[in-house]
Amino acid sequence: MFPVDCAKHFEHLDSFFKKDICQKASRPLKNGVELSLIVQPGSQITLVKTKETLLLENRPALNPDITFSLGEEIPELLNHFSSNDLGQAGVFILKFMTEKEPARRINVKVHVHPLKMIRNGYFGVLALGGSPMMAALAQKGLGSFSQIKNVLSQLRS
Repeated sequence: MFPVDCAKHFEHLDSFFKKDICQKASRPLKNGVELSLIVQPGSQITLVKTKETLLLENRPALNPDITFSLGEEIPELLNHFSSNDLGQAGVFILKFMTEKEPARRINVKVHVHPLKMIRNGYFGVLALGGSPMMAALAQKGLGSFSQIKNVLSQLRS
């Protein structure tokens, strides 16, 4: 059983990932892909892409492609995101990856090779963000596939 604050984080994340926008964004992902979400030490949550949907599970990931360490405020902030525009959603999430305030920051560790990320559909998710997402990435110095690949290699654990 989660402590109360962990249960609240799980509830917010579950609500967010059940939204139509998240379901649509996950379509390019290969079935069986696992992502690890850590909100605070001891709260290991797994996001799994299944044939039908994204599924949030209260357990450590068995073989995650990526681990996202979420600041304390992130689950609620994600849950309150209300746009149905994939580009806006991508930019919204990217903003937290460059945030200085720890409670509002998302840290990323990639556990797989960039080529496996392509095979597992992650670049398809980026493409769904369209020009707003590509423009935001370009502003961060990630305007080309090779630049994105280099950063992913640096984020590998």
